Amino acid sequence: MLSIGFTIATYLHAFFQAFMPTNIFINAVRTRRGMKWGMLAWATLPIHYFIGTHITDYLAAGGPGWLNLVVLVIIWDIIKMFLLGPFSVMWLIGARFREFRARRAMRRAAMRAA
Repeated sequence: MLSIGFTIATYLHAFFQAFMPTNIFINAVRTRRGMKWGMLAWATLPIHYFIGTHITDYLAAGGPGWLNLVVLVIIWDIIKMFLLGPFSVMWLIGARFREFRARRAMRRAAMRAA
């Protein structure tokens, strides 16, 4: 029973990583070329808030209860995008610092060889 649960969780994780828009965006931002787009994550927050507030207003007026799951997914996306902005900036600073150290080490090695 436990192995069936792990198998289902593995397939769900793979599906969500491959086809959910926020996960695709996060995977793209985690690359070196995509780190500069991390602050765009903060720009998507108002869209999530806008959609979430309209769905909760509809729920309060007597909408179907399954929309609560949609609201939970939107809240989770808001948390992910909110944290992605500052983390991507820190990753970018770290990557640029590592690149700077590598260039400096290459220059020093070239000066020693000359």
